[in-house]
Amino acid sequence: MKGKLGRRIGFLVLVVLLAFSSLVAEAFPQEERAGQVPAALSGPSPASPGKAGLPPTPEEEPAPPPPSSGPAGQAGVDSHRVVATVPLGQGVGHPADIAANPTTGLVYTANPYEDTVSVIRATELIATLPAGESPGRVAADPDTGLVYVALGGPSAPDLAILSGTEVLTTTSLGCKAEAIEVNPVNRWVYVAHAGCSQVSILSGTEVLAQVAVGGPPQALAAHPSTGLVYVVAPSYPYVTVLSGTGVLTTTYVGGEPSDVDVDPESGWAYVANLSPTAGLAVLSGTEVLTAIPLGTGARRVRVDPAEGLVYTSNSTQTVSVIAGTVLTATLNVILPDEIEVEPGGLVYLEEEGRDLVIIRRTEVISRVPGGVQAIGVNPGSGLVYVAMSPRVLVFSGAQKVGVIPPPPNPGELLANPRNGLVYDTWDPAGLLVVSGTEVVAHLLREGTSGGVVNPASGLVYVESAGFVAVVSDTTVVATMTVPSGIYGFACNPANGLVYGTMHYSHQVVILSGTEVITTVAVGRYPYAVDVNPRSGLAYVVNSYGRSLSILSGTVPLATIPFEPSVIPLGDVTVNPATGLVYVGDDDRVWVISGTEVLTNIHILSPGSIVVNPATGLVYVESADRSIVILRGTEIVAEVELGGLKALVAAHPTLPYVYATGEYSDTHLLFVLLGTSLVETIPLGWGVPFGGVVVNPVNGYVYVAQTDERSLLVLEIALPYRIYLPFLPKVSPPPNPPGMEAP
Repeated sequence: MKGKLGRRIGFLVLVVLLAFSSLVAEAFPQEERAGQVPAALSGPSPASPGKAGLPPTPEEEPAPPPPSSGPAGQAGVDSHRVVATVPLGQGVGHPADIAANPTTGLVYTANPYEDTVSVIRATELIATLPAGESPGRVAADPDTGLVYVALGGPSAPDLAILSGTEVLTTTSLGCKAEAIEVNPVNRWVYVAHAGCSQVSILSGTEVLAQVAVGGPPQALAAHPSTGLVYVVAPSYPYVTVLSGTGVLTTTYVGGEPSDVDVDPESGWAYVANLSPTAGLAVLSGTEVLTAIPLGTGARRVRVDPAEGLVYTSNSTQTVSVIAGTVLTATLNVILPDEIEVEPGGLVYLEEEGRDLVIIRRTEVISRVPGGVQAIGVNPGSGLVYVAMSPRVLVFSGAQKVGVIPPPPNPGELLANPRNGLVYDTWDPAGLLVVSGTEVVAHLLREGTSGGVVNPASGLVYVESAGFVAVVSDTTVVATMTVPSGIYGFACNPANGLVYGTMHYSHQVVILSGTEVITTVAVGRYPYAVDVNPRSGLAYVVNSYGRSLSILSGTVPLATIPFEPSVIPLGDVTVNPATGLVYVGDDDRVWVISGTEVLTNIHILSPGSIVVNPATGLVYVESADRSIVILRGTEIVAEVELGGLKALVAAHPTLPYVYATGEYSDTHLLFVLLGTSLVETIPLGWGVPFGGVVVNPVNGYVYVAQTDERSLLVLEIALPYRIYLPFLPKVSPPPNPPGMEAP
């Protein structure tokens, strides 16, 4: 019995080994297993349609690559299959303007990149409307409740008219609309056209007239008592004054008039001027009372009727405050642009594409960090809506009372090995938590910008709006204020220390649990960071300082300087199997052991560096659209990818590596197995850096598709799981690229 059982076991083992040998032979051609140069390096044979492992070039074959190529010798077998696409919702995109209807209380934001208008009630998004191409300026008529949206597309129509949450109609006015104003006296709507030097006048949805003005109008304002409409154009040194449907007169102000607003109390019209010598013109009716010298050009002007003050945003990084006709204060503000005033007298100012500045009379009382894109005030509720790259923040007075998130735009993904959850940690919509194929939580709605998982504790550290949040499973358990924005994260799983590089303060912040332990000064502009799990040392790349800082716990241990250059250092990656550290430079990768430089390897403009823990192979993105593969300090292969965009991730337990690119307008996920390209998977759009992660718990591969606003979830098919442990060692080519013998 024992002999028969032994023979049966031997026979079964033989069958299994033969099956494995067949699979390995199919996955790795004979010449590669024999130690010769892989086909991807030696080039195509005369009969080959293209380079081995690559889609054919457009000259060779115009058709795009097949949706799934399968590994060599296994046509039709997919290693990764789509098991779900997780939709991440719809909502506010990148708003260009915000306006409120004081009668209905609805707020409208124009989203030019999505060709939509979002409708908000208080702090809730209630509708997203397809308004037309590139919606821009928005204005509401409080009497009729109609909302007018300027459309900026290259073709008609030019104006959309909304009612509540419906698009009533669109109309063609002849050219692009630049500004819209509702006249509170006759209830007519005046539309300035910057492309054809005219103003269109509408009543409801009917076009009453189109009036020619002296130059391409940029702004207009209606007098609340007389009904006069003031129109300004930077190329025309006059203010055109309209009455009803005709031009009443033109008033000379000189320079380049850029904006206009009317004080409802005094009845004066204030005209901002880009010319530093023209001053701020003050008109009473159609006559110039005075020109207030500001000593600088002014881009915007707004009247605060509650305080009786006038504010201008100037080209010299200042804001002027005027009382009547007297300049009373000058405030220092970086690149001031759009200004809006809420009914209580607070002034909300955009620092061009930067922070939100809140002013009370002549004092800056608050700054809110972020990229401001538009500001709107609801005069009925007094709420202020601030589109901030691209979420919308809601303020009451100077206090933030709500956040309306944009549609999720997944970026950097992290997989938690403790609970199997996947976290989208680089998203203006906030932190999305995915379990399997479902979104189970939406946290930190002010937006996130990177993070790291502590694999020992399962805690997730995420940067959000100037602080670091600590997340346990789906709950924010703590927030920590940090001195500066964090560019890179790394975690030491042995002691739980988390390192964050603060690029502009030239420091590294060190966290433990839910506390900030300390900050450590390093070199100039620290960027990437990684931790050696064998030694516990943390390696910090000081990009423009061109040095590598090495920390032991919280103590600086050593600094390795590199050759002076204007080119900053790039990525840093530790190989956990060997303890070797790889640092990207201009035309090489430095290899470090402990605190000593071993050598450098010539690679053209290395980008991201990824280590596959299953094989110990190191993958380096090269500027010539190839991936150079290292073992230790030697190049063992180079895989050419004609459409390579980024090297993004490695599988933690299997010899898969993932890169992204495009070919013939098709966005692709490249799948490498060892040293070979085995599959190309079509994607809805490009994948951001860090946008691929492998979940070690369920084995799924998650791919962030930014423009699709979704996560693609892939499952690795069984055949590869069988033969992957038998990955043979690949010998280096005789003369690796970039290291030819002299």
